[in-house]
Amino acid sequence: MESPQSGSPESLTVPHDLSSAAPSTDYESSSSIESSSSIEPSKIKGDRSMSLIPEGEYVRKVPGCFDESVIGFPSDIRPSGQGVKEMLEVISILEDASIPCCVVAEAALIYFGAGRMMDEWNICVPTEMVVLATDALQIHSDRFYPFRPSAMYRPGSAKHHFPRFKFVNTALFFILVPAQDCHVPCKPVNFEFGQTGMPFPKLDVFVQSLLDTNNGVDLEDLVDGMNLSMEWGEENLDLDGTIDVAWVTWKIEALKKQGQTSHGWNKAPKSRRGIWQSTVSADRKKRGQGWKYNPAYETRFWRRGQRDPRMRKGGF
Repeated sequence: MESPQSGSPESLTVPHDLSSAAPSTDYESSSSIESSSSIEPSKIKGDRSMSLIPEGEYVRKVPGCFDESVIGFPSDIRPSGQGVKEMLEVISILEDASIPCCVVAEAALIYFGAGRMMDEWNICVPTEMVVLATDALQIHSDRFYPFRPSAMYRPGSAKHHFPRFKFVNTALFFILVPAQDCHVPCKPVNFEFGQTGMPFPKLDVFVQSLLDTNNGVDLEDLVDGMNLSMEWGEENLDLDGTIDVAWVTWKIEALKKQGQTSHGWNKAPKSRRGIWQSTVSADRKKRGQGWKYNPAYETRFWRRGQRDPRMRKGGF
């Protein structure tokens, strides 16, 4: 069985200036090898504790989805309920340290009814408290420990530079995301709690963050998960003006400093109302279902007459 130290750096240093963060490790592992049908071997270099492969040995190319940074080790157990019980431990530790936190990204979209897959939990914490949160979690090395970035991160993702942890002997990962990066005001007044007590951004706060950052994919999933309308947006969102161009500019510059690609980011001042109107339109909701269109569904995820997905049995 692997020890907690295998697959993790001896310590995790999180720079205060996340926009200029440099990778905390210098290694190449199976996670960075592109998927290929070729059987030509690739040499694994660098930190042996990170790749789990002795220096100089060779391995065949494998898809990132089969990397241990995604699926864990063969001896790991698989947590039930997507690891909710274990993640509540993490939330409790942060709250005991007076660090506000909430769950964002895929888990939050699932909570709000979207049909998403997830291979790790994203925990949003105030940007200025990322280092404090990391220190508070590293004390509990008997439960989880720092782990390298997921092999599933796309090249343009800032997640390569954020603190990431793995549970001991369990195929369960989580990452600390600075509030500035996800554009969520990380304060308790902006949280709501699921059936298990898991904190999430309030619906209007979460939607506004996706709208302001022009995150079209997640916004469409959230709209379809909750079947939101133009009227709901007028009542609960700030639809005046444009997306947060200052945030997009910051994001692009931060990615450049980290050596990541900024391809796909656009600083054009798009209208919030225009984006919202297009996203919630009946035509877009219907087109979103594609060839699977079913008149019994108003969106990809919302069945006519169903109740709020946050209240479904077995939810977060």
